[in-house]
Amino acid sequence: MLKVMYAHNVDQNFNWENDTFRAWGISSPVETQVSQFISSLHAQMPPNGWITLSSVSLARSMTTAAAGQVPPSAYDAIASPSYDLVISSYVEGSMAGAINSYQQGASVIPILNGFSPAAVPLSARVKFADGTWARYIWKPETKLWTRVPGSARDNFGNIIPETIQDVTAGGYREYRFGQGSNSDMTQFTNRLSQMGISIGIGGGVGTNFKIGCSSAGNGPPICQLMIY
Repeated sequence: MLKVMYAHNVDQNFNWENDTFRAWGISSPVETQVSQFISSLHAQMPPNGWITLSSVSLARSMTTAAAGQVPPSAYDAIASPSYDLVISSYVEGSMAGAINSYQQGASVIPILNGFSPAAVPLSARVKFADGTWARYIWKPETKLWTRVPGSARDNFGNIIPETIQDVTAGGYREYRFGQGSNSDMTQFTNRLSQMGISIGIGGGVGTNFKIGCSSAGNGPPICQLMIY
């Protein structure tokens, strides 16, 4: 754990017209309260921050929603906001210890030299049944786990676009699918269809597929399926 403090060479004799401004970081000991707070959070986190979303575990931990409401994929979670509360409730059940440590720490730790518990947000990577995943962050003001925009990924590491702007990132974005990727590519093409984006067929030789999407200015994305 490292604490870096900001320093600069400005003092009462500094001349803003002639002197050169310099700034640097200084390593400083972490306050005991802060160190204990962060350590307690890590101790309560799931292995590597991963939570696997399954209908079996959800059915055991939830009474307010049926197991059938569990989205099987990050694609479904993105397409249907009605899943948001279901996922939040499940993650909350899995992260109850971390949330408790966070709330206790936030109530007793004063603002120490600029440190605030809010600067250490709780987050978890939620893995869905089909292997897709997304990062969720806990928001104290709403007490809900909320998906981080742009964090969802498929089994090949491709971003799962939430908005039309995400498809090309304002220029060009390529989505690669390896062998045995029929499900991932089908879900991706369905997602584009939901957003009103069509896919052209290109050429190529090989056993893998990729979809390249481009846009110019504020124009709609143009996507093409290619073999490589």
